[in-house]
Formats: sequence, structure tokens, C-alpha cells
Amino acid sequence: MAQETVAGRPFRLSVNISPRQFRQPDFVSWVKDVLAASGADPAHLTLEVTEGLVINNVGDVVAKMSELTALGVHFSIDDFGTGYSSLAYLKRLPIDELKIDKTFIQDAPNDPGDAAVVETILSVARHMHLKVVAEGVETEEQAAYLRQLANITYQGYHFGKPDSAETWLKRWNAGPNA
Repeated sequence: MAQETVAGRPFRLSVNISPRQFRQPDFVSWVKDVLAASGADPAHLTLEVTEGLVINNVGDVVAKMSELTALGVHFSIDDFGTGYSSLAYLKRLPIDELKIDKTFIQDAPNDPGDAAVVETILSVARHMHLKVVAEGVETEEQAAYLRQLANITYQGYHFGKPDSAETWLKRWNAGPNA
């Protein structure tokens, strides 16, 4: 998978999409229009959707996702494990990534129940050849626990708090050792 580079480092953009947005009849054409107007490469875009999206009209969801993946757009299931986690729909959707909800990450190093959920999600992702993002990583203990389990991406306050786009771009352009 090719990745855009900014300041010499790989760059992907992930955008949360609500079920209401996704269900709009013109959603696919809207995404295509935005990509065309911006000149962005669809292969560098990940659309994050929640599990609740597929509750109604799975066929329509799969069709829209498939049309966008044919362009190169990627999909991630956000907050995985908190909604309607069905392996039946999971295998039908053209997704690339699962995002483990922070409620499981917070206590996983010390809570056997949360640890079991995290390890199960990692196992499913590995067998389905999906990438994984751990949301809500706030401590080194959580990061160390996850590092021992798998090669995944981390998201959370342990690595940085939300910033304005301007501040974030300055830090990004300064490089990883700034």
C-alpha cells in the first residue's frame, strides 16, 4: 500500500464517518467529488465507521464500501467490540483495520477480562489479515502490554493530546526528534 509522505514521513488521513452520513444516497458520489476537488489520493484515506452502521441494510453498506475500496479508499471499524460485533458481517465487509475501543485498553494490563477481549480481537485481526489500532493508550504500562502482544498502532494521550491543525502540522514538519 502506497502512502503519502509529508516532511519525508508516511502520512495517512483517517476520517470518522457517522452512520447517518454513510446512509445518505449520495455518499459515494460525495466522497468521489471531495477526492477529485482536493486532488487527494484515495489510497491515503481511511474512513472510520462504527459497528452500528451495518445493523440495517448490510447489502447497501457492502456495496458502498466496495465501490469506494475499488477507488483505493480504506475502511476501519472504530470502537470495535462495543457495539454489534458480529463475525458474520465482519467477514463480508471490505475493511482493512479494527480499532480496539479504549474501554478495553484502559485496564487490559491488570484486568483478565479486558485482557481476554484485547487478545481475542488481536487474534481475529491476525487471522483476517487486518491492521489494528489501540485507542485510548494513556500510560506506558498500557503501551508496554500491547507491544508484547502484537505490532499495532497506538492512539492516545500517552503519545500526544489533541492539537489544532496548525500546531500539529508544525510538530509533524519539525520531525520525529523535535
